[in-house]
Amino acid sequence: MARFDYLEGKKRRRDAGPGADEKLEAVYLRRETVRAVWRQLRRDRAAPGGGRPEESVSELVEDLLVRWLRERERD
Repeated sequence: MARFDYLEGKKRRRDAGPGADEKLEAVYLRRETVRAVWRQLRRDRAAPGGGRPEESVSELVEDLLVRWLRERERD
């Protein structure tokens, strides 16, 4: 939804939810850790040549968890 679409009566577009066979599980992280990662991402973007602009904390967490799962499958 664009920023002011709601003023024109447009409905919010629904994102596809998880599949029925996909199991969701809560993951708990320390707030300090998430904030430290967020600050580092922000610093990296501000630096000359700044990091990947599409990179976000949630993408980093997902990448980390996927990597962890793959390592567990190999063992």
